[in-house]
Amino acid sequence: MWIETTYVTKAGKKAKGKYRICWREANGRRRTKVAFTDLRASRQMLADMQRTAARNEVGLFDPHESSRRLPVIEHLDAWIASLKEAGKSDAYTTPSRRRIERLTEACGWKRLDEVSGDSFVKWRRSATSEVYHQRTDRSAIPVKPISNRTKNHFYDALKAFSNWCVRNGRMPASWSPLVAVQKLPQVGHEKRKRRAFTEAEQQRFLAAVPSRHRQVILLAFGTGLRRRELRLLRWSNVSLQDTAPYVQPPATIQKGRRDDIVPLRSDLADMLRQRFAESDDEQGDRVFRTMPSNDRFNSWLGNAGIEKADANGRRLDFHAMRHTFNTEMLKAGIPLAHAQKLMRHTDPKLTANAYADAGQFPLAEGLEKLPLLAVQWGNKGANVPPDTDSSRLMPTDPESAVETKRLDYQALPPILAELLMIRERAGDGSRTHNS
Repeated sequence: MWIETTYVTKAGKKAKGKYRICWREANGRRRTKVAFTDLRASRQMLADMQRTAARNEVGLFDPHESSRRLPVIEHLDAWIASLKEAGKSDAYTTPSRRRIERLTEACGWKRLDEVSGDSFVKWRRSATSEVYHQRTDRSAIPVKPISNRTKNHFYDALKAFSNWCVRNGRMPASWSPLVAVQKLPQVGHEKRKRRAFTEAEQQRFLAAVPSRHRQVILLAFGTGLRRRELRLLRWSNVSLQDTAPYVQPPATIQKGRRDDIVPLRSDLADMLRQRFAESDDEQGDRVFRTMPSNDRFNSWLGNAGIEKADANGRRLDFHAMRHTFNTEMLKAGIPLAHAQKLMRHTDPKLTANAYADAGQFPLAEGLEKLPLLAVQWGNKGANVPPDTDSSRLMPTDPESAVETKRLDYQALPPILAELLMIRERAGDGSRTHNS
């Protein structure tokens, strides 16, 4: 709204001698607001209104005044209610509420206009957390700094909350607290760096696991299912058909909130068939009634003679079996796109980098498969070891190189091979588009 004129005049009879502030809107409509009987106080009120109008750039009055003076908790309740109305599950709304409540308390935000990016950044620098997850002994709970990943969860919650406030007219876009605040980098700043089990460690670890917990460990190694998914998995989520057995955890317990299917290897399917046949479970019962704690998991590592952390600080825990599943797939030559689907990742970078233990890849063996150049690199003739497979030698004669190139067509896709052969038959003198 553009303010055309602003002035102070003596009020009429109804104003009982008070001054009133008058202005004209962009459409020419005359507006007034009753001020005070004192001229200086009325002029001060006029100055305050002009500053407010200049700051909000939407009109003479602050359209968000009633909202910004309300407690943050009231806006939070309305936001959570709108999320539930939109179909968001408790798995999303509950952590979101807790994060905003913690920020409100830690940063001292009482009203909406007190929410600021500076106070959030100040809290983020020194934020700590009590580490008690899956601990059986909580007598001495350590306090540790929050990881960048967890801090970004608070960032995302505050951003979603403030964006909702802007969309619903509760604050102007210029008040958004995170306009000049960026997320923290996560790569290289992981609080818990994990590695994959080696094949020998898998065998030793399974030997140390008691029989009543061995099946859940086997399923974790063979499917990459997360701890929570295994704990809440029910027989109704398992299909043990002979043709294509699979596991399909409900979307409410999957991290991506999707109904993704995880195929089962035949040996794991046989294991679950036998488990169900030997039990009195119904379709609605959980597959695994109990899950091993972290302390028990660590004791099995010790019994197997496996160090909890390696020299680089990378740890082995329950989630490391998911890293192991991904690493074994890549080592077996499964295409990255297929591994990404089996891991239920939305970003292939997670599959190729974050969950892949590159230290276990046979990189040196792969180099030995490259063709050798039968050329001189010493003083006498071509230096090739006497026991070298002749099929690995790369020919240096042009004619033989062409012949080898023709033979390589057999390894190409049929359509591509046919196109290349047609181009070769056209002769060496044929011109191309770029010639």
